[in-house]
Amino acid sequence: MFFNLEECGIATRDAEGQEMADVATAERAAIRAAREIMASELAEGRLCLSCHIVITDDTGATLAVVPFRDIVSVTGLAAGSAA
Repeated sequence: MFFNLEECGIATRDAEGQEMADVATAERAAIRAAREIMASELAEGRLCLSCHIVITDDTGATLAVVPFRDIVSVTGLAAGSAA
């Protein structure tokens, strides 16, 4: 399976891919990767929640999409507040 990153309008294609037992296993791997990317972004003082990882098979068919915004819980934001 291939893990293609769509990050802030820039597409990065996975040229090598990885063997995965099934789509659920691939989704868990994509979630871990996405959280690592987000942690790196936070260390630099930024975070893009509109990014996502598209998991595809060897024909290019989409098997799953892992949106960054769906894999974190953001708390403590008051309505109308900005950082």
